[in-house]
Amino acid sequence: MATNGDVAVLTLLSLAAARGPPLLGFVQADMAEAAELLRQRAVLAAGAHAGGFPSHVGDERVARLHLVGREIGLVHAPGRAVRLRELARLRIASRPASAGVRGYLDDALRAERLDPAKIHRKALLLKSHLEVVLAVAAGRADVGLCSRAWGERAGLAFQPIATEAYGLIVKARDLGDPRVVRLCEVAQSKAFRSEVGAIAGYDVTGSGDIRYDA
Repeated sequence: MATNGDVAVLTLLSLAAARGPPLLGFVQADMAEAAELLRQRAVLAAGAHAGGFPSHVGDERVARLHLVGREIGLVHAPGRAVRLRELARLRIASRPASAGVRGYLDDALRAERLDPAKIHRKALLLKSHLEVVLAVAAGRADVGLCSRAWGERAGLAFQPIATEAYGLIVKARDLGDPRVVRLCEVAQSKAFRSEVGAIAGYDVTGSGDIRYDA
């Protein structure tokens, strides 16, 4: 499946692998790239989030496997909070404009009457949440945009910007595929809800639900 390597997805894959075949893995991709790979049938499932889910990929109906509600925000070294107005003079590890989570930061900046393009002019634009937290932890950036779950794993302080639903979309005709069935079984399991629910920044209410978006 094509995803951004969310902590919940890594947990899902680990628990699925522990059950044996059919085995699954992931291709690193942001939301738009993942949807295109799914359209091409290059992958079985695609990560989807950022407050909106497609009803179709190409001409085909898709279904959504809900995984978690997750917090998105800014991470930085422990200490005093970072204000949005300070970002103009800080080194930022952010995401490309095509990444779904980037929209939350841009909206928050506009609400403070700040220009997102100007703020991002010298930012590190990285491919994943993991790369963002590594940049901040290594001192290559002062603040980063990512999920709270990844920030917690890196021992960084977190300031929320938004909460969003996160899950996987699959072609509706593939719901009977044994690999999709395995993903659903694991997402609905007590083990998944217990392990992921213990991670700060996640809400596992409804994990494993199959949903059809308008």
